Amino acid sequence: MTSVRGKFPKHFVSFRSDRFELAIPDDEIDSLFPGADCCEWFYERLATATRCAPHQSPVMEDWGWTFAVKANGSTIRVNVWGIEEWFLGVESGFSLIGLLSPPHRKKTEADRLAVCDEIESLICTELKAEFLGWSETFPG
Repeated sequence: MTSVRGKFPKHFVSFRSDRFELAIPDDEIDSLFPGADCCEWFYERLATATRCAPHQSPVMEDWGWTFAVKANGSTIRVNVWGIEEWFLGVESGFSLIGLLSPPHRKKTEADRLAVCDEIESLICTELKAEFLGWSETFPG
């Protein structure tokens, strides 16, 4: 991975920040994944961003946290993991029309990339975190 922006396809981004809690209390280790605060922070900001609207509030899964926003009508899911650093995975929601229509897939990908740009801006400007870069596959 590299810190040079835009070099890799934007699917997973990683960054370091002390703003969010990576540690889990011992009594919650079997029932809680780190990332609730990170997930909520990004959801609140993306849900009110110019190009986005709220769609699905943050939810804990058995691997981490997830939420969704609408960007220009496309559902974009953001997955959040915290290990030794933070990872966000950005994926397009699937639809039958998207599978059958190449122009729709192209629009949805453009909408996904717009959300990626918004996330990168939040990391680098508002959060002022150490931006580690984008990758095509999960870097962990």
